[in-house]
Amino acid sequence: MVGDFSTAARWLIGLEPVPIEVTGGCRAIIYESRLGDGMSSSPAIADVFPEVDEIERDRLRKMVLEAWDSAVADGNFDDITEVPWWPPHENVVGAENQIQHIRDVTACAIAITDTLTRRRSGLSIDRDAVVAGALLHDISKLYEIEDRELTAHHELLPHPHYSIHLLNEIGFSTEIQHIVLAHSGRSGVAPKTIEAKIVAVADEIAVDGIFWESLHRLKE
Repeated sequence: MVGDFSTAARWLIGLEPVPIEVTGGCRAIIYESRLGDGMSSSPAIADVFPEVDEIERDRLRKMVLEAWDSAVADGNFDDITEVPWWPPHENVVGAENQIQHIRDVTACAIAITDTLTRRRSGLSIDRDAVVAGALLHDISKLYEIEDRELTAHHELLPHPHYSIHLLNEIGFSTEIQHIVLAHSGRSGVAPKTIEAKIVAVADEIAVDGIFWESLHRLKE
């Protein structure tokens, strides 16, 4: 399990003692695992975001998974697959899914990174940081949305400011926190690294894709 003692404790509350008789007259207690009240039944993050395997640095990959596990455990959605993209736009684009959007952004960011790396030999890009930042860029939405309504997290800490608290708790570098914070113009922070710029551009084009697809459907 990735995480510290507090993470482990959340799982331990889901264990039920089951007494059994053992050959020789001994009596033992084993623990049967179950999901406790309020615990997530969400699918494994690595299955939801297979792009995490693009991250070569083991520790960074595990931190991304830990961040999402923590957000699912503490946020407003027990199942990550139920997180909407952005409810205020649903009257225009329909019920878009957050997972699909994050995967779109990550795929675009990887494509931009690989293209620039191949074509610009003098340019150095931290590919792992790009992938991690893309996968984490909207993690604060698990706190900013509840029952398809925007919460106080969104109103008082505009998207994606709460992400910085989450990522700092896990121990992410300032550079990756900057990628996440600078991806949206709502933050008021402009990208100051090539990695942050790539994720911001990838997010913008992925959002454009949502709206253009919606427009195409309306024309049909």
